Amino acid sequence: MLVQRARAAPTGGDSFAIDAYAFTEGLVAADPALLYFLSGSDVDLYGAWAGVSGLRATPRVARHIGYTVREHGCYPWPDGAVPMYRHPAEDHMSAMLHRFQDAVHALELRLPRFRLAETVILVDNYPCWRGRDPHTGERTVRILTLLTADAC
Repeated sequence: MLVQRARAAPTGGDSFAIDAYAFTEGLVAADPALLYFLSGSDVDLYGAWAGVSGLRATPRVARHIGYTVREHGCYPWPDGAVPMYRHPAEDHMSAMLHRFQDAVHALELRLPRFRLAETVILVDNYPCWRGRDPHTGERTVRILTLLTADAC
């Protein structure tokens, strides 16, 4: 993914990035039950965002820790996930998704922040989570997603 700042927010809007590989490797010792859930339970990865402009409304069913055909690790961002519709373990899935979000958000607070520049940055969206702090006023970024044969 290529990201470029087109217009900075008047205040706030600093960016951060998380190494998802390192985060999940840390779960081996810190929270093996959460690691088991993330690598073994299908959820609707973007269900919380259904109806948001630009996103499809159909469920995107997958695990949080998965792999492409070429064994490239995939780690979707945690905030959009919801349990599968009418799943018998919906309460457990909700609890685990909240646990996941809480762990990621606690890590976010300790991350260094940076301001996007007018130059373009390259982010590998498979092993890296990225986000930004709240801001006031308008903030515009240009995002171009690239898919290479190595990622498939």
